[in-house]
Amino acid sequence: MNIFQCGLLHRNGMLRDTSINVLYYDITLPATHEAVMDEIALSYQTLQPWAQTSYADLRIKAYDEGGGPPKETKTYPFGGTGGLCPNEVAVCLSYSAADDSGGRPRFRGRIYLPITGDDEIVSPAKVDAVLDFGELLAAVGLAGQVTWMMRSALGTGSPTSPQPVFRKIESVSCDNAWDTQRRRGLRATYRLRRDVQ
Repeated sequence: MNIFQCGLLHRNGMLRDTSINVLYYDITLPATHEAVMDEIALSYQTLQPWAQTSYADLRIKAYDEGGGPPKETKTYPFGGTGGLCPNEVAVCLSYSAADDSGGRPRFRGRIYLPITGDDEIVSPAKVDAVLDFGELLAAVGLAGQVTWMMRSALGTGSPTSPQPVFRKIESVSCDNAWDTQRRRGLRATYRLRRDVQ
């Protein structure tokens, strides 16, 4: 299994503010890490019109499942043009190893994308763009050489099988609700206090 760490680098240059997603692909020759990275980057670039302008570049690192340093690292230009909004705001692309979006948690995963939030709900155009992005990730490489997978840390869920299990992703979904996670936000640079007594 090959691991691709995809990080959108913040314009402030702080590594802690990188927006990171991890993708898993099963690759067989003649497919290469570099070719897969290039296609993943093309998928991300389709989101530029909707992405926050606070992100400047996309850095992808390829790892083997066994650990160790990256096998390859590449940086691609990425200039979001969708405007600014808090970094905590994202749109969630859900994926599933089943043909529907339901099922058990071991068969689902998520990718958080820094799409601008300027409305109460995510517009249909943005939802479509995120779904298109998911389809592009699933189409990376040639059939039979590259397969997008999900990692289930729970494995089969039994004590006798603690090893992670990888399953082929069968479907993607996106809803029109914004996702917010404070831990993805920027750290405050100052705090003001006033005595009101």
